[in-house]
Amino acid sequence: MRIGTVNTPSGPRAVVAVDGDRLVDLNASDPSLPADTVQLLKLGPDALRRAASAAGSAQAKTLPYEPANLGPAVTPGKLFCIGRNYAAHAAETGSEVPEKP
Repeated sequence: MRIGTVNTPSGPRAVVAVDGDRLVDLNASDPSLPADTVQLLKLGPDALRRAASAAGSAQAKTLPYEPANLGPAVTPGKLFCIGRNYAAHAAETGSEVPEKP
């Protein structure tokens, strides 16, 4: 099962990809499932089984697959970056300064 997030006019939605060209909106197909992908994953194996069932249902609510509307499956709490293209940052990490950033 391929779980992801799609951006819609009403906000991000947890989806499952089916048949390569359709996405099943899990919350629209089964309102007991969260619309948020992170919350779905946190619910564990039982929620994933229900998601698979919703995706395979004849009543599944589908969205077209449009790559431009795909969003991140998860949102990190913190994001750390190190800029090695600056000599001082490279020296802090013990790295060589790259020729190109």
